[in-house]
Amino acid sequence: MSTPVTIVCGPDREPARLVARRLRGDAPTAVLLEHDLDQVDLGVVARSTERGDGRYDATVVELAHGCVSCTVREDMLPSLVDLATSGDVDHVVLLLPDVVEPAGVLEAFHGLVLAESGRTASQSCHVDRVVCVVRGPDLVPALADGLTLPEVGRTAADADDRLLGELVARQVETADVVVLLDAGPGERGLARLLNPTARVVGASDPVTPATFDLDRALDRADPSLVPAGADLRRDGDAWTVVWRARRPLHPVRLHDALETLVADALRSRGTVWLAGRPDALVGWEATGPRLCLGHIGSWIDGGGPCSWEHVDPQRRARAELDWDPAFGDRYQEVAFTGVGVVPDVAAVLDTCLVTDAELASGALDSPVAEDPFADVFAHAQEVA
Repeated sequence: MSTPVTIVCGPDREPARLVARRLRGDAPTAVLLEHDLDQVDLGVVARSTERGDGRYDATVVELAHGCVSCTVREDMLPSLVDLATSGDVDHVVLLLPDVVEPAGVLEAFHGLVLAESGRTASQSCHVDRVVCVVRGPDLVPALADGLTLPEVGRTAADADDRLLGELVARQVETADVVVLLDAGPGERGLARLLNPTARVVGASDPVTPATFDLDRALDRADPSLVPAGADLRRDGDAWTVVWRARRPLHPVRLHDALETLVADALRSRGTVWLAGRPDALVGWEATGPRLCLGHIGSWIDGGGPCSWEHVDPQRRARAELDWDPAFGDRYQEVAFTGVGVVPDVAAVLDTCLVTDAELASGALDSPVAEDPFADVFAHAQEVA
């Protein structure tokens, strides 16, 4: 049996470290592995290991390039594999730096072939759970305030302009277990709605090993995928509203409504399609005041027979079950999550859909005049 690895993440280093130490326990065969990225922009990271019996070791590592991905590739995963295969370690707790999202580490753990061994880390050890640690009173402010990581003094690189709320949301959404510290019912309800399949526990509750599944974890981390559930879910003061439609959104009317839609929710995620761009699968991700709309792929319809072969199984299965005679596999689906009064986002978005008259005049395929998203799609085509 390969060595189990517990991955711990969170936006605050000390609370996450305390939970990581508790999960490691006091056995001499259990190790906490941690990397400090405070000087990563200089090409230097500090790596430390701490065993359950108190033995501690630290070293400074120089990297070829100063970035998080280099740290993961050049030192974090090789160090993890060395510990897991040393023969005297039966559990590794990997504490991620506070600015690191677990999804990228999971992808590298399972897919990156390490130069040292010619194998992936997953061929030498296995992830048994991903644990996110968040202070309950900080959850809503982090999602709502719109502060960037540089503004709160936490960056993984000079160009890192992520919002603190984006980091927190992605950490919570990817986890198997969310440990909420000093949380009230409202924060616990919000965490359960952000990640409906996670176990949400308190500081003193047991964090038993989960049944880790890579595909499920990466699906939770994919903002274009809406977790299954009812169109309206309430958990205490927290709520999630899911809006669904089949006809396209008019770009101009959607653009005019974005400020209202973003203001109504702490977090929203999903998939949309816009009139005049029948091939573009558009991802929707918003946290606090920031909304990102991006061209993330193509719809199956209109792509020819080969398009079915090159789509992921989840989207293919949905298309087979929910094919529309007029619109094929295209759909709108966005989940909005927040606290307090439930907004009528459906009414706002419904007014943005193209009308029967617009459809009859060719709005489905014809470019929309003065499209406010034209520059976004032009840039996406240049990058591709």
